Amino acid sequence: MFIAAWMVPGSGHYMQGKRIKGVVFFFGILALFVLGLIMSGGVTDLYDAKPLTFLGFLGSIGSGSLYFIAKITGLGAGDIAAYTYLYGTTYIAVAGFLNFFIAVNTYGIAKEKKDV
Repeated sequence: MFIAAWMVPGSGHYMQGKRIKGVVFFFGILALFVLGLIMSGGVTDLYDAKPLTFLGFLGSIGSGSLYFIAKITGLGAGDIAAYTYLYGTTYIAVAGFLNFFIAVNTYGIAKEKKDV
């Protein structure tokens, strides 16, 4: 359940019958990610071991399939010369961290139902 929720934002809640929450989470994370791309933001790669770079990478990969789609299509390259580059990259990272939190919540709900 966690892997599905991570790969497709909101899918974990959707599969658990919380359909409205799942749809809202999907479109919310998608909106943050797309707005980040529109602002010329880029997905962060893990190219060195600096702490802030690692956090940026975790935020980017947290978006699941959106990260991989952006990397494959070249949309996630970003334009570092753009004034909005840092804002866009931050939007993408926030979308990823939010998706991680939602996926963990999905796991918690599934575990709670199993324990009862």
